[in-house]
Amino acid sequence: MSRLKNFSDLRSKKSHSAVPLSPLTQENQNSCLGHRIDLWLTVLAGLAVRIYLAIWTNGTYDVNIWNEHAWSVGNYGLINYYHANPQMNHPPFVSMVISKLGEFSQATGIPFRVLLRTPFILVDLGIL
Repeated sequence: MSRLKNFSDLRSKKSHSAVPLSPLTQENQNSCLGHRIDLWLTVLAGLAVRIYLAIWTNGTYDVNIWNEHAWSVGNYGLINYYHANPQMNHPPFVSMVISKLGEFSQATGIPFRVLLRTPFILVDLGIL
């Protein structure tokens, strides 16, 4: 019986581990809004930098390698290019997609490096 009494005493006591929440005041709302604006300004600045780099820079050396793969698969065919270049170790689907991206680049005049990086910028936007 004493055990049950002690257990019920524990249940009735207020826990000191919980931190009481302060009511949402106008000052707190303004502070949250300010942090949200700062976050979105940072995201937009990062997006602007990413777009600038995609358009105006050559990127890493990998961009040149992918450009060569795209051109070669388009001109020689996938199987022939696998035989001709031992460094061609990418899956066929990716190679064909890159080849089509190269063809689209030639047809539109949009640099291949821009087209190669654009999907990753769109993925970044989708994460938001």
